Amino acid sequence: MRVLPLALLLVLLAAAPAAADSLVYVKDANVWTARPDGSEQRQLTKDGTPQNPFSSPSQADDGTIVAVRGTRLYKLDSQGRPAGVLNSLLTDKPGAIGAVGPFDARISPDGRTIASWLGIMGGWYDYATNTYYDDPQSAVVFQDAADGHPVGSTMFFEEPSWLSDSKHVLLWDSMNGGVPQVYQGEAGADHNHMTGWFHDSDTQDDGTWFPLGAGELNRAGTAWPPCAPAARWARATSPAAPTTGSSSSTSTGSTARRPAGRAGSTTTRAAS
Repeated sequence: MRVLPLALLLVLLAAAPAAADSLVYVKDANVWTARPDGSEQRQLTKDGTPQNPFSSPSQADDGTIVAVRGTRLYKLDSQGRPAGVLNSLLTDKPGAIGAVGPFDARISPDGRTIASWLGIMGGWYDYATNTYYDDPQSAVVFQDAADGHPVGSTMFFEEPSWLSDSKHVLLWDSMNGGVPQVYQGEAGADHNHMTGWFHDSDTQDDGTWFPLGAGELNRAGTAWPPCAPAARWARATSPAAPTTGSSSSTSTGSTARRPAGRAGSTTTRAAS
């Protein structure tokens, strides 16, 4: 193991947020909240079912919650009360568009923008470059959290995670062996303007690597670009292995990949 990855690991372990006052997660197909120690669990939604569950809940710093159900985005206020339902870009989509999602919806820390990603089999308009793609790809899309209108997209990536400034994101290309698996850049930017960060092979002396994904930066990341951020990332044990936990590339070789089995996400809101 090289020195840099070990130093990064120490940063990851030491930089956990010191003040977090709530968790949000999925249990029995519904959205729940609890204190960071797991106490005071409270069910927020009642109508989730195994056939039509909620998934991928996330929180803004003011406590606003967004969760996916079907192709729609459900909003709850800081008390868990319904605060509106937004259409995703695939809600009532034309039949000619072959796509699945949204997956891994993440509301920005300031509560203004929702990021998620779609698996595209063909027929997708890239809002960042005004380009229409007709080959299999994946795309991270961004929507206004107030009314759901699209505010940008970035092709060839998955599993978005916000930086603390609510303007930049981490994006993942977990299965790609030829380019970095983790990228950083402005939300909604053209994929050519995303900056590669690292690949799992950077942490191995023998050149082997594993898929990476579902990582996120906590609020302790104070500088941009995050040269030594407080990040946490998950390594899958095989390409087919399901990813679990909180949220979850400039590469035209990447293809659309639907998650094999994504467990209920858990996110933490920092106390203001």
